[in-house]
Amino acid sequence: RMTPNITVHRDVPEATFQALARASEVAVVALRSVESGCGQLLFTFCMRHRIALIVTEAHGTRDDVQHEKTGLTIPVGDARALRAAYRRLSSDATLRERLKDGGQARVRQLSLGHFARFIDAL
Repeated sequence: RMTPNITVHRDVPEATFQALARASEVAVVALRSVESGCGQLLFTFCMRHRIALIVTEAHGTRDDVQHEKTGLTIPVGDARALRAAYRRLSSDATLRERLKDGGQARVRQLSLGHFARFIDAL
């Protein structure tokens, strides 16, 4: 059963995704398989624009979305975990803000300037 404030989108063009994401507090990326890839651009966009993330634990998500730090992660195919994560984020403004802050910190780590300073320090 869908909640009135949830809309499911699949395979939307980038401009449509960006407009939808900017109007959202939470973005959910529910992949079908652990082997599914999901581009870093999706996560970095959400993190840069302070959109809290719920994502499936998959190869394409593990490097950037750390559970309880930069987003909430859920097992593949676990609808109950997805529902619980969404309810948790929608009812806990402090958690949403902490994840948004963590996401922005992660995006700064991915910046070219940060990488250049890291290499220079070596």
